[in-house]
Amino acid sequence: MSLFIADKEALTAARLEAVRKRIEDAPRGTKLAGKVCIVTGTNSLRGIGYEELWDDPFDNNSAEIKGSLEKAYPDVKVTIVKGDASDDKTVSSLCQKVLDEAGRLDVYYANGAICTWKPLADTSFEEFLNTIKINSGS
Repeated sequence: MSLFIADKEALTAARLEAVRKRIEDAPRGTKLAGKVCIVTGTNSLRGIGYEELWDDPFDNNSAEIKGSLEKAYPDVKVTIVKGDASDDKTVSSLCQKVLDEAGRLDVYYANGAICTWKPLADTSFEEFLNTIKINSGS
């Protein structure tokens, strides 16, 4: 099992490096200039919709991603919020917080998703339903 976890850690590190490279190399577009946006699922391979987020060993990238974005885009306010993006109360609370702070919300990008890392034949019905819930609503 530790080899499997090591593989996911390496994959997470490679993904972070790819994101960093895109941020550094990509020209800055103007489509979102001046917009207030929420983007879910931006922290790890599992995203913030993962029901066991608080115990997720891969949930350690927030500060690094935030720092990279603020360095690349010093005029952009970046706020990291941990929560379950498939939970209606969490999403409503986050949207209300944004509305209270910014006065509007222009874009809600539901990017959160999970993967069980198991073959379908080994996935329980409950795991399957939870995956569908998170991937279709986060």
